[in-house]
Amino acid sequence: MLFLYRFFCGILVVEFSGIYPEKILNLCAQNKIAIWNTRFSGQKIRFFITVKDFRKLPKILKKSGIKVHILKKKGFPFYINKYKKRFGIF
Repeated sequence: MLFLYRFFCGILVVEFSGIYPEKILNLCAQNKIAIWNTRFSGQKIRFFITVKDFRKLPKILKKSGIKVHILKKKGFPFYINKYKKRFGIF
């Protein structure tokens, strides 16, 4: 069920970089933002997040000085967006 929920909400693979990128993990925990599949590489942290939770991040990131890069977009909203002008499919 969790897979279907995440698929229909949309999933982003996001990379955070900055002086203290681990600060984003604490901020996400404080603001009840769900993240999973966390990977560290030097000064960068990469993880998965839903689109709904990603929209909460700009308020948090203003104070922290951490930069965000969206690496991959997956899920139903992005699939529909790709084909929304092609009426022949329906």
